[in-house]
Amino acid sequence: MKNDEALRDAIRTALDRRLSSVTERPDSRQRMLRLIDKEETIVKKKVSAGLILAIALILATMSAALATGGFGLLEYKREQAENEAFTERIVTVGQRFEGDDLTLTVNEAVFNGMTLAFTMDMAPRDASRPVYVIPTITAEAGGQTWTAEPEAASGGFSADGFWVPSMDPRQAPTTQWGVEATLSGLVGGERGGALPEGEVTWRLSLRILRPNYPIAYAQPAADDAMMSDELPEGSEALFAQAYAQGRILLGPDGSLAAYAAQLPQPDGVPGGEKSWAELLDVLAESDAFTAVDGPSVVFTTDGVTRQTAQGGQSFAFADGWQAEVTELNATFDRVECSLRITRDAPDGVTAAQKYEAGDYWTFAVLAEGATTSPQGASWSGCPDGSYVWQGNVELSAPATAITFVPCRADETWQGEPAADGFVPTYSTERMVYLGQAPYTDEQESFAFSVALR
Repeated sequence: MKNDEALRDAIRTALDRRLSSVTERPDSRQRMLRLIDKEETIVKKKVSAGLILAIALILATMSAALATGGFGLLEYKREQAENEAFTERIVTVGQRFEGDDLTLTVNEAVFNGMTLAFTMDMAPRDASRPVYVIPTITAEAGGQTWTAEPEAASGGFSADGFWVPSMDPRQAPTTQWGVEATLSGLVGGERGGALPEGEVTWRLSLRILRPNYPIAYAQPAADDAMMSDELPEGSEALFAQAYAQGRILLGPDGSLAAYAAQLPQPDGVPGGEKSWAELLDVLAESDAFTAVDGPSVVFTTDGVTRQTAQGGQSFAFADGWQAEVTELNATFDRVECSLRITRDAPDGVTAAQKYEAGDYWTFAVLAEGATTSPQGASWSGCPDGSYVWQGNVELSAPATAITFVPCRADETWQGEPAADGFVPTYSTERMVYLGQAPYTDEQESFAFSVALR
């Protein structure tokens, strides 16, 4: 058995090095597993079941190497490798474009009913000629169109635009990109509860800005240029001067926002306070850049059934606190939830006032039948004296129920001493919500669960 384990480890290590960027087509996997199943009948008395499983995984990976060779979703989202509901919905896109500015291949995509995840390989034609790329992602289903906003990404992918290759001197340029984009609203209307139910057609469009001027970097305000993005006071004049002198001046992190804010207002763009969306138009209309249309990739994903919770459920916890579940949506790899927090206590202090004073509650989110990995949380006070907590977590498998663990936001405790004797102090948000600490007896006593349907 030990020899089997050693062999598996050695083979996996070699394959991880050699085949880390390849992806697999579902038909190749099924074909390979059928072959392995037949082979197992012949050799099952000679080799351990564990070794046969290792060989199955290895051969499936080798078939993936022959299939695509691009950066795949299970490389970007390794935590979903054992989630069959996720892997069986992966769509092979495989669309490749070669332009004057960059090459692009969109490799794989999966839609969970709320969020699209996709991977791509993208590289500049010439690293000495960087371009600024502005992406747009839309979804169409049932005659309606949604916008999709990236909420997580690798490689610096952003709806506000990004450099190819990266111009952040602290980051090594990459050719592998992973993106998670959430449906943010109907075009011309509010998102509300209207999400696509059936087949969804996606369009990823890239707008390319080619620099016409030489590029330089502004100096940060802090002494440590590798750690600070802050600009010194009065730097606005430096960016305006750079444009007047025929130069593009970037922030210390390679950003364009400060430079764009000093560019002249183009015809047709209203004056006044500029939003970042307007700044993109300013960049495109300025002499500093030439705007061209880049590739547009269209692909389709299957519909997904979302699980919800019965509306109007409220749960009391602590002294006078109450949480009402106002939104709870779940799919095979994600939960989005919203709680309205109120307080009825003799002192008359509302939940919103407690929140403003820093004495409020956050919530760890657990899922029955799956492990959870928090992705984000937010809080906002309300005029009626309540505050709203919103969060989303990633699931390792479909869940049957969601448990909320209330945790005081002002709680802190000490961690294990470091080698040099330093004892770190951790807050609730950092430790409990990130799932890095055990829950106290009080926290567990306040927990409440909501069934999914």
